Amino acid sequence: MKLNQAICQNAKPKDTPSFSLVIHGGAWSSFEILRASPETYVNNLKLLLEGARQMLSNGASALDVVEYCVRQEEDDPLHNAGRGSIPKKIDFYQMDAAIMEGATLSCGAVAGVQNVKNPISLARLVMEKTNHVLLVDQGAMDFARTQNVDIMPDTYFDILFLKDNQEKHGTVGAVVRDMHGNLAAGTSTGGVFGQIPGRVGDTPLIGAGTYANNQTCAISCTGVGEDFIRATLSHRVSMLMEIAHMPLQDSMENSMAYLRDRTNGSGGMIGVDRAGKVCSAAHDTSMLHGWIEQGGRAEVSWEPSVSV
Repeated sequence: MKLNQAICQNAKPKDTPSFSLVIHGGAWSSFEILRASPETYVNNLKLLLEGARQMLSNGASALDVVEYCVRQEEDDPLHNAGRGSIPKKIDFYQMDAAIMEGATLSCGAVAGVQNVKNPISLARLVMEKTNHVLLVDQGAMDFARTQNVDIMPDTYFDILFLKDNQEKHGTVGAVVRDMHGNLAAGTSTGGVFGQIPGRVGDTPLIGAGTYANNQTCAISCTGVGEDFIRATLSHRVSMLMEIAHMPLQDSMENSMAYLRDRTNGSGGMIGVDRAGKVCSAAHDTSMLHGWIEQGGRAEVSWEPSVSV
């Protein structure tokens, strides 16, 4: 299989210092697109890509841009993250997020947090202000209060009808290569409707739903979290690149086939490699995503460039 031709045509020469990024709005997102206005989803994502382009053109770090992109998606009620998180029951939300930078493999994550406006920023604070990687539930909330993050009332999250939210799917995420060659990845989710309290999916688990390594790639996943955990999927992509010397596209295709064959799982992922090549891959799902490869034109699609 070949990369989406639109991606390849927009690439700049390899010797041009540049940046690349991919953003996703979750697996199965076309279901929501069909019920709402497709133009709204596409336009919102393009605006986000252009905002990220401006930051990267001005020399912003991959980590800052990942946090910016995911925060914007968390603030958009169309997505299942942050404000748009689906309820586990009436007036009860649990959110997970993770962020990782590829230069030092530093990372931070939170799981089971409630009423936090931007879980991705709390995850970054875990990375930068503690010696830990993952904080959960009440411990994460206690830490959030010490960091003065925005805590919102239940009414902030109740902006869509619950019957619509019950049918909501997906996760949000971003992967970035900045002008300095550094990689970063971030993922955030509102979970799945009706999940058992305390359930944690792949999103905040480094190596399952989120991973970044400057030597290989940055990956953000979306789908049935338990299967991505079983397959340690995002780290698998990186290891295939590092040990088997596969290019990003082949590594993602191989990993999605592994997810399908070994766990009967479904979902998708986005990725960017150390050279700024980008790819999206999925099995048995659509996936709203947008990208800029090596400073080229902003593109948006819900069909992945690799399907298995």
